Amino acid sequence: MLRPCPFLKSGWRRGRRGLSTMACVLVFVGFGCASMAGPRSGAAVTPRHSARVLLTDLFTATSKPHSDTSEQSLSALVVPQPTIPAAQFPVVFSSLNKLTCSASGDCLAVGEMRWSPSNPLQPIAVEDADGVWSTVVLPWPPGDDPNLLLEGVSTPSCSSPGNCADAMTLVDDSDVSSPVPEAGILLEANGVWSAFELASQYAAGVTSLGCPSDGICYLTVDGLAGLVEMNGTTFSAAPVELPSGSSIASIGSLSCPTFGTCIATGTVTEGPGTAAAVLVDEGGTWSAVVIPQPAAAPTGMVLHLQLGACDPTGECVVLGDDYAGDGGVDIAVDASGSASGSSWTSSLAPTPAPSSSFPVGTIFDWLQCPSSGQCVAGGKVDYEVGGEGGSMETQTFML
Repeated sequence: MLRPCPFLKSGWRRGRRGLSTMACVLVFVGFGCASMAGPRSGAAVTPRHSARVLLTDLFTATSKPHSDTSEQSLSALVVPQPTIPAAQFPVVFSSLNKLTCSASGDCLAVGEMRWSPSNPLQPIAVEDADGVWSTVVLPWPPGDDPNLLLEGVSTPSCSSPGNCADAMTLVDDSDVSSPVPEAGILLEANGVWSAFELASQYAAGVTSLGCPSDGICYLTVDGLAGLVEMNGTTFSAAPVELPSGSSIASIGSLSCPTFGTCIATGTVTEGPGTAAAVLVDEGGTWSAVVIPQPAAAPTGMVLHLQLGACDPTGECVVLGDDYAGDGGVDIAVDASGSASGSSWTSSLAPTPAPSSSFPVGTIFDWLQCPSSGQCVAGGKVDYEVGGEGGSMETQTFML
């Protein structure tokens, strides 16, 4: 099911061909894809030059519709600064580092901005509606506590244009020798943003967030073995149908790539140990599916699922790695199945490490499936040059 991003010449090429109207968006270290009706104009740039840059002007880069076999060019555009009081200029730091795009082509990027070196970070959003980009300074939780500081934002999730959510990593530095971690939510409803702090049981931080429908989101929280449902500003544990006799041992990543569909990775208890599992949500009902080891995997390997995504038809992909412990071989794994929880299989994936090398660690940073049968992923791989025992190197990749 995985295929390369349109502007790449090589990669995983499995699934249906065609689909010539996909556009990809890079925002420094973020990446998103959406189906597009036509090209966007701008000065051509090279994909490798779209790495994170700290600039007063905020950039995005978008690809144009392409044929299945041609190398894709990119275009760059500068999005406007937010409207802020003149007294707060100059802006000395602005960074976009998280991005999501809907199938309709609308995109949202979030990041941080600072008015001066001594001022705290402020969350910002850059939204694309029908090809028009705008930038807004996002609100702060009520109370205006001067000791509450922003450390960063997570990847946003949008159920529809103008209805999005994002998590904030906060810290209370009332006692500078022992700052207290806190967490917050940025919520957009019908184009209007609000912000609020989370209760203390979620203060360890939201690790991922997904919104399958307007007003409904699911969260994973650091140290919490389970899913949290957010209905507006009300929070509760999300029930999950589990295999008989098992329970959730851990939750990894979570995303809601299409309306009404979410997917999460994790582990469930299985006898005296645990097993890798995919948690899928279809229409508000969560179920867990144990993913088997690939048939070709060596014995003694441990399967670790990292990221999952579903295309608009409900077909899903999960990426991870099989590892043999510290210093042992690490093999990329591709599992696929249905959002309904049926027909999940796994297989060994082509290694992102150079040929003749010995891979020892594969990390997938992002995965999206914007069109039927078409997915793109990226990350980094650690490997020993020339085979086991060689010098260690790290390489980034896109698949």
